[in-house]
Amino acid sequence: MAPKVEYSRADVRRQFGLSERQLRSWERQELIPAAESYSFSDLIAIQTLLKLVENGRSSRQIAGALASLRKKLGWVKDPLAELRIVSDGKKITVQIAGQKMEAPAGAGNNRRDQVQMTSAALPLFVEACKTGTQYPGNFAEAEHLTEAVNLYAASLRVNKMLKYDAAGQAITNVADANKYLNREYRQGWDPATI
Repeated sequence: MAPKVEYSRADVRRQFGLSERQLRSWERQELIPAAESYSFSDLIAIQTLLKLVENGRSSRQIAGALASLRKKLGWVKDPLAELRIVSDGKKITVQIAGQKMEAPAGAGNNRRDQVQMTSAALPLFVEACKTGTQYPGNFAEAEHLTEAVNLYAASLRVNKMLKYDAAGQAITNVADANKYLNREYRQGWDPATI
């Protein structure tokens, strides 16, 4: 096993042309770890960070996008080092298994983000099912995959291709198919009546 190579702060500053002030700023914003020396994966993170800044992304936008990615992709600890993250000057995107997904700064749980997440996660899920390999997802993605599977089941039941309004959570072209998306449950037990 090869020894772990460490790079001093001075080496990192010299290699990337950074000031000590810039390194400390990124550490305070938790874009990179605060350390006296850096690993090779830290260098990859710093290089990705520099490219995002060169493409016009602010530290605040990058921090928001990273927070969004960590929330959506719970299995990713260090997005800058583990994922391919790029910017075209307008938005930050991440590539996962050949699929592009937008990483909006400070993205929350709005339906557009959820639809994008499902679009990126579904091919990975299908591939895991086909090959028997473990899917790298988490419970945060389960909602979106379950929604996709339920829509497929509803489509099979009505034997038609369905058009789905994700924001309204309703099938728009076959009204009768909406009954397969929701289920009414009986009222629960009331301890006062027992």
